[in-house]
Amino acid sequence: MQTRGQTSFGNKGWARSQTKWVDDHIFFRIPRAHISTYNAQRAEWCQEKRTHGGRRKEGSRIWYGAKNLPNGTTEEFDEDFSARLIGQAAGSTIPRSEADRDFAYADADIDELSAHLSIKWESSKSVPFGEEVPYLGFQWNLRSRVVYLPDEKKTRYLAVIAEWREKRAHNLLEMQRLYGKLLHTMLVVPARRAHLTSLEAMLASFNNNPFRPHTPPRSTLDDLVWWQRRLSRTVVSIPIPRLRALAGYTDASSAFGVLSRLAPDGARGGWSPGGSPKEDITNGRKRSASSYLPSAYALFQARGSTSCSMAITEESSKDGGRGAA
Repeated sequence: MQTRGQTSFGNKGWARSQTKWVDDHIFFRIPRAHISTYNAQRAEWCQEKRTHGGRRKEGSRIWYGAKNLPNGTTEEFDEDFSARLIGQAAGSTIPRSEADRDFAYADADIDELSAHLSIKWESSKSVPFGEEVPYLGFQWNLRSRVVYLPDEKKTRYLAVIAEWREKRAHNLLEMQRLYGKLLHTMLVVPARRAHLTSLEAMLASFNNNPFRPHTPPRSTLDDLVWWQRRLSRTVVSIPIPRLRALAGYTDASSAFGVLSRLAPDGARGGWSPGGSPKEDITNGRKRSASSYLPSAYALFQARGSTSCSMAITEESSKDGGRGAA
């Protein structure tokens, strides 16, 4: 699979639906050899949408629902996958590179159709197809499955932090400038949120005085030093997450929950299923082992998991209960 980045002058896309107006568009293409396999997958997805209610409308928004997710929400899509994908026409006279011939379409196909539909692109900002493409302010590498902050942004953000540290007090605009950049960086820096709390506290202090300089909380300097160290690393990145099945286990034999393990792929925590149910009593109220798992789940998310959702099932045995998330 390869991607291409593009910036448009208006609310137009190519060969896909748009949920809302955007300036930047990203195109994906697959090898021609996989088109039939991908179409078979799309047919399965189409049937899945129909099984789960198909087309839905909320206000002016039209979307297609699919299966329910473990966290209780529903998968949402912009299309019903009923259309089959076709590759570039065999008799096309559009010039293509050797690499382009192996894929479903090329840059020239986008430009030709766009011209026919009077869609104007900003050609100076176009990025050719490749295994790595800039999007949403980050570099996305499909082969290594990594998203990282470009070097020029790291340099710019470090300069903003250095400038901030030269002054004792700051107005709201200066505050927002720094906070916005670090909030953006947060997406590729694990364990990052805790180092924004001092700035967020300062944001709340402005109230109706946006132009009067404020002194940041004492902990702000330590947070900015942490960010400077992170941004000074050779690579600031995070892997594109893969969905994993996780199983968490708690002991229900006492008045408090103890997380034994939170492991992938349904690994067991050492309790044997079967036997009579056993629940603990907390403050005069029955509480099953699974009651403690949401806290463990929240802790797991806070430590860097970006693709974690939870559903709870309960099992118990004579030696203790088990809640699996």
